[in-house]
Amino acid sequence: MSQENIETLHQVYRLMNTRFAALKAGDFDPLLEFFDPDAVIEVSDAPDPAIYKGHAGVRSWFEDALGVWDSIHVEPEDILEAGDWTVVQLRTTLRGEASGAEIEILLTAVHQFRDGRIVRDRIYLDHAQALEAVGLSDTSHPPAS
Repeated sequence: MSQENIETLHQVYRLMNTRFAALKAGDFDPLLEFFDPDAVIEVSDAPDPAIYKGHAGVRSWFEDALGVWDSIHVEPEDILEAGDWTVVQLRTTLRGEASGAEIEILLTAVHQFRDGRIVRDRIYLDHAQALEAVGLSDTSHPPAS
């Protein structure tokens, strides 16, 4: 497993957690350093699947993802490698901007790297579907508890 890729992902998640207000205000430049200029982000199994391309797409994805939330905390729980992909199960805690209500969801993100930068991301609500997409099964790699 590429330690460089894993460290990059930890840096991205730390940045999201520690600079949420700046990101929400549109200051994405520190985050874009981790993404290839031709990066593609795919939201695969959400109610509104979407594809975002390039740095403009990365900005749009984060604007959409941060949208109605007053805070977001992302904690990687399980990281594994499947060929060219790094698979991360994320425990994500979100607090609504208007309601203040807090929810926790598990997401699975699969990342592909080129020259130390993220070139492709796929975000899944269904962990088994994410594993299947990269050629793994849910039983061969259960999520960490």
